Amino acid sequence: TLSHMRMLQKLAARGEQWAALYVRNESTHVRLSAELDAFSSCVSAKMKRRAGGLRVSELTTRAELTPKAWHECVASACGFHACVVGQSVYAPQVRMWVNAFSARQMLVATLDEFSANPRSTLARIAAFLGTAPFPEMVLNWNWQWNTNDKARLRPLAETAVLARLRAFFAPHNAALAELLRHRHQPLGAQYVARWPGGNGSSL
Repeated sequence: TLSHMRMLQKLAARGEQWAALYVRNESTHVRLSAELDAFSSCVSAKMKRRAGGLRVSELTTRAELTPKAWHECVASACGFHACVVGQSVYAPQVRMWVNAFSARQMLVATLDEFSANPRSTLARIAAFLGTAPFPEMVLNWNWQWNTNDKARLRPLAETAVLARLRAFFAPHNAALAELLRHRHQPLGAQYVARWPGGNGSSL
């Protein structure tokens, strides 16, 4: 168990290194804004073709972003391994899995659920897998999410960029929540519904 914890700590450190590489010499909001422009432009073009006669304002609420279109936009807009915006559009990614497996073979757990209730989430995962409960050392681990000093010192994206991101993600979050409800993942859908636009709420 200790070796597993050390491995997780190493992975977290690598994540920090990747984040620094992702931003490079640009500010976070500049990098995210450029990626959002490229990815959303690709998505809009593909959804417009798929939607046929829909008006532009209706595209993101009535046209579905397919897994194939998602892959193409991630690859062409920002490179698959460095696409924060694209890889945060979860509905087409989850759809690939639900198209391959039955509802009984899948369990969707969000980081929101895990950070709020780590013990119950781990118990739910173990029960789904049919394995023994996680050891107490794991259950009692002091799980923290971006609460260290370095995280607090990182510059945040500008308010205008955050507003654009929320507006872009809102219909995709709503699509994910609906997909999870339809595929018998009520708890996952419940947490996603709290994200911007996940329950159709205004931003």
